[in-house]
Amino acid sequence: MLNPFGTKAKLLREVEGLCLFNDKGWGGDASSPEAIESERNKRLAKIQDLISRLNDSSLPQSFIAGVESGKICNELEGKYYESLKAYFKGSGNNAT
Repeated sequence: MLNPFGTKAKLLREVEGLCLFNDKGWGGDASSPEAIESERNKRLAKIQDLISRLNDSSLPQSFIAGVESGKICNELEGKYYESLKAYFKGSGNNAT
């Protein structure tokens, strides 16, 4: 079980939040393309910061590739969230 206050749980919540924003447009002023892009960039920066704090080189490569390429910013189906969730569930050290 993940520590609800740990970095892994925060990362999972940020990825889920970005997916929900992409799917529903929740949060912030989503009335203009600039506002949408700004919100996605803010969320991506938070995700990148959490990844760097984890310093976990074994995170799923597909997830890392999605973050590095920016594809995670436009993904609607939750595949990055689901892959990260499955990874953490199967990970031996869930505490962080």
